[in-house]
Amino acid sequence: MKILIIAGMAVVGLIGGVCAEEGQKLYQAKCQACHGPAGKGNPALKKVYGPGIDIADADTQLRDDADMKKIIQFGAVKGMMPAYRGRLKDEQITAIIAHVRSLSASDSGGPSLADE
Repeated sequence: MKILIIAGMAVVGLIGGVCAEEGQKLYQAKCQACHGPAGKGNPALKKVYGPGIDIADADTQLRDDADMKKIIQFGAVKGMMPAYRGRLKDEQITAIIAHVRSLSASDSGGPSLADE
């Protein structure tokens, strides 16, 4: 029984790692231009669109996965964030969410774009 539990944990860890790795690649391709590499927002776009949404902040991290998925699928902020429904598969959205969750864990504690 103990071996099954350990094997199960290893599989979950492997799947989670693959999901997060794929999520990072997708985030870089689809999200990073606006949200920045650390999820704090792209300073170059601040003058055009106003303060970026800090997706590494506690408010975003407290959202459940279903809410984050809905935002990615249907867009947000009066069309400033594009909708990815039909452009990304559910597994890809799940992978992006896994990466967004990792941004909070790797947050350096620096100021967010909204703090500037």
